[in-house]
Amino acid sequence: MKILDLETWPRRKQYEFFRKMDYPHINVCFPFDITNLKAYCSKNDLSITHSILYISARTANSIKEFRLRIRGETVVEHECINPSYTVLRADESFSFCTVEYTSDANLLIARAEEQQRKVYAEMVLEDEPGRDDFLFISVLPWISFTNTTHPINMHPVDSVPRLVWGKFYADPSDKERTLLPYSIQAHHALADGVHFGKFAEIFQNLANNPATTLA
Repeated sequence: MKILDLETWPRRKQYEFFRKMDYPHINVCFPFDITNLKAYCSKNDLSITHSILYISARTANSIKEFRLRIRGETVVEHECINPSYTVLRADESFSFCTVEYTSDANLLIARAEEQQRKVYAEMVLEDEPGRDDFLFISVLPWISFTNTTHPINMHPVDSVPRLVWGKFYADPSDKERTLLPYSIQAHHALADGVHFGKFAEIFQNLANNPATTLA
């Protein structure tokens, strides 16, 4: 982790402008084409949820702005951020499941499966105090949404990005294609639309080439 020099940071003006707002987060929802990914996971008996989790975490870690966090009057850049996602329990409550990030797909998925078993048995709804090297993720497999909002803390400032995806569906214009509704939320003082665009490009490329991505 390193502390940014705000005096030389190119987006200092945007940072100062947006951090003063009452609700400084931006959220964009759009679909990804997961046709190749879905077919590959089915053929190789892989969890598509964990595969999307890996692709999401890998994509976010590849973009500096998704690794930035506001801490008081400073901005820090983490070397990596760790996916922390919701796990539905038998009683329809949920726990938070945090997984140490690695670019190794098989290892990250194995860590997710192991950690899920632990939190499934015991309710976990707290993250470690003082840590902000997270990437918050939710899954809504019951609905194909077109918009989302997320609860966040304003005081102290919460600058952890949120990702959520929903129930995939057949493309109305091409039934052979499978689409995944996806939402990205981030603090606007740290990220702009261009960074969301980078996320979309990288994620889609990884999903288009699952044999390479998940090897």
